[in-house]
Amino acid sequence: MTVTLDKGYWHTMKIVQNENHYAAYLDSKKALEGKDTTFKNAGGVGIWTKADALTSFKDFKVIEEN
Repeated sequence: MTVTLDKGYWHTMKIVQNENHYAAYLDSKKALEGKDTTFKNAGGVGIWTKADALTSFKDFKVIEEN
């Protein structure tokens, strides 16, 4: 999937995960969803950006819902 964003604007990204199911939202619109069993144990959070990208994070949060 390729997404093109307007430069010079903040965008909102949200990832929701429940066990092996995940959904990703970009500016409140679902961009993708799927299932992944790569990491079977609860753990941490990672952020990755491409080397040629200019990326900033503001108000980064991790919220665990029970």
